Amino acid sequence: MEKNNRRTVPMIGEKEKDMDKKQLEMCWIVNDDPIELDLPDGYTMENYTGVEDKRAWCECCRDGMLIDENAGTQAFDDSMSDDIVVDLYKDVFFLKYKGEAIGTVTAFVREDGNGALHMVSIRPEYRAKGLSRYLNAMGKLRLKRTGVKCIYLTTDEFRRSAIKGYLSAGFLPVDNDVDVQDRWEQVLDDLGIVKTDMLGENISERYTIYNLPESIRKFIDHKTYHIDNVGCSDSQVRIYDDLVLKIEKERPELEDMVSLMKWLEGKLPVPKVICTEVNKGYRYLLMSKAEGSMACNQYYMERPEVLVPLLAETIQMLWTVDISDCPRKRTLDIKLKEARYRVEHDMVDVDDAEPETYGEDGFRNPVELLSWLEANRPEEELVLSHGDLCLPNIFFKDGEISCLIDLGNAGIADKWQDLALCYRSLKHNANGSYGKIYPGIHEDDLFKLLGIEPDQEKLLYYILLDELF
Repeated sequence: MEKNNRRTVPMIGEKEKDMDKKQLEMCWIVNDDPIELDLPDGYTMENYTGVEDKRAWCECCRDGMLIDENAGTQAFDDSMSDDIVVDLYKDVFFLKYKGEAIGTVTAFVREDGNGALHMVSIRPEYRAKGLSRYLNAMGKLRLKRTGVKCIYLTTDEFRRSAIKGYLSAGFLPVDNDVDVQDRWEQVLDDLGIVKTDMLGENISERYTIYNLPESIRKFIDHKTYHIDNVGCSDSQVRIYDDLVLKIEKERPELEDMVSLMKWLEGKLPVPKVICTEVNKGYRYLLMSKAEGSMACNQYYMERPEVLVPLLAETIQMLWTVDISDCPRKRTLDIKLKEARYRVEHDMVDVDDAEPETYGEDGFRNPVELLSWLEANRPEEELVLSHGDLCLPNIFFKDGEISCLIDLGNAGIADKWQDLALCYRSLKHNANGSYGKIYPGIHEDDLFKLLGIEPDQEKLLYYILLDELF
């Protein structure tokens, strides 16, 4: 930890280009997991004992490029200045081999009540032996005993091996500056790490950052974005000014989805695929950004005379697409096979189900629900189906349908798939399930505008099928 989060002692050499950058910050959230400090034979961990240890500290930190190569013990005094509250005899530690100091760490409690690791360094000839983990462990152990909830440290991005050690020790990047996510993604790229969690500056927020492929990075480098938390997808969705980047674990069906999106261009208002790549098990899909507002926007929810006709038009628009050469099927044969896989591999989240799906008046468990679905499958009326036609996936602009997003389940399927999920979404958005009640909305009006009678059995079937996904 450096004073004011910037360097305060002379630094050396070729890394001057990073001197004016705010240091990277990392944090370990204290937990109940045991901290192992079982040192190898010949090694000891000892506290600071007096002035002689200042020289040993300087040797470790000079070799670790934390202080200038000509710095004397004044560098120690500067580092432990009044800007931080350090008890030298309790907070400064040395890792020694056969009595010689080969590494050091300072662990102290900041004025804000959080812990900090400071001036962590190990001499070059003892690196690549896994010894730095003992310095990190000693600092964590010391501070955990004081009762702190979080432990921080700062470092520089050119200290790649140190950062790798901190990540292995459970420290996570902190989003503490405007360009820090770009900097961290470059670090992950250099380290060959696919992803890591990142903490918001107040620590309560947590999200994932990725090692972005160069083909994607060239379109979005240095652009600001926010994370989209709307919906229930387990992917990460980044929203830029004019682009959207979706990142998720690669699955065979994602390639089919991308092919379908390209096939739909010119047929429906869908995002344009700008670039897609699979890298180390993750699919990166960069698309144009949807224009307009979600169908669940307050403006539309307060104007059912506008909303419901637009929803009916959306459904009719899907049904009019010629599916004779559609490259993707999402029929019940396929969906029930996927549902069985999810049930058998314990992938179903029963806590996210409708209240009546499981329990005394419902099914005992997903296994029983799947058996019922397999035994009661309806006759299919095949059309082009969005697959997840919920209000957040439909955008309107200037009184027209402007975009359909989240096409992961789109393809040839029964028309009641979309009717059921759109019906349920309209009902939930109107009845207070998400906080606000819109009394003017009557979901049955959707069927009146479509000119069809609601088939309650099919609506229930596809709502129940969705419970397994």
